[in-house]
Amino acid sequence: MNYISLEKIKASIGEEALQKLLRDFPGGRVYLHKNTVDRKERDRAIVEAYNNGMSREELSAAFGLSISAIDHIKNRQKYNI
Repeated sequence: MNYISLEKIKASIGEEALQKLLRDFPGGRVYLHKNTVDRKERDRAIVEAYNNGMSREELSAAFGLSISAIDHIKNRQKYNI
């Protein structure tokens, strides 16, 4: 699990939002799942990008998935699974 400094969070969301987060969840932990997008939409975007010439390695980096996950998505879409 990667920990993100409060300074980086503040730079991303702003001081006011950071203070609200700290006020609403004092001492709590926040987990931000990397797959917050609709998976079907994401998978369609991956297949479309692959069909338009993007490499498996580029897709892996762009979507934050392993190359084997990219292959699985491509194959599943290919057979409409």
